Amino acid sequence: MRYARHLTLDGFGPAAQQALADASVAVVGAGGLGSAVLTYLVAAGVGHVTIIDDDGVEESNLARQVLYGPGDCGERKATAAARALHRLNPGTTIVTQSVRLTSDNARELIAGHSIVADCCDSYTTRYQIEAAARAEALPIVWGTVRGWRGQVAVWGPAQNVSAQNEPALWYSDVFGPEPPADPPGPAVLGPAVGVVGTTMAVEAVKALTGTSTPLQGYLRLYDAMAGTWETVRCAHE
Repeated sequence: MRYARHLTLDGFGPAAQQALADASVAVVGAGGLGSAVLTYLVAAGVGHVTIIDDDGVEESNLARQVLYGPGDCGERKATAAARALHRLNPGTTIVTQSVRLTSDNARELIAGHSIVADCCDSYTTRYQIEAAARAEALPIVWGTVRGWRGQVAVWGPAQNVSAQNEPALWYSDVFGPEPPADPPGPAVLGPAVGVVGTTMAVEAVKALTGTSTPLQGYLRLYDAMAGTWETVRCAHE
């Protein structure tokens, strides 16, 4: 009954739902993007989720990091998120890693998963995730939000037959081989983070189930102020 609306969805059905149950997703960052990604993947029936985040909940997080409430302030995000997600769907196995992902531990943290959701806000961490995902041949669902604007993409090995003969396209292929310095915490609209994070969850479901072609080879740009989306084709030079 829980997944009845999935099971009657054209192009989805029991096989896709079973694929979600069999899947394992590593989510790096349990902030605003991570809150949306985790909520919708766990609600949708992903069988195993690993939450990787070493931060604690602060009051300034609450306007956009909707997994948390005032009573969670001061607690580790991974712990508080796991508690909320277990209430949402006790059938999902949730593992918490309250550590900072680094070049030393990245591969160990993501190994064995089906896909990685990059929900972090650090350029350095993004490149460390990419290096580990390349080594493990795992796709990355990625998103970012600054101010009113957001971006979503899927990087790495192709999940759809039509693109499997093309070389994998990664974040660094589009944005350069070295990470820039991390900026100070940006101003950001909370609901815009939710839109981007939810879109990431959709792309993850598509990649995990094969029900549609994920956003591989494309960069989707969201402008919350204008209420518009633009899609840009990306390719190797």
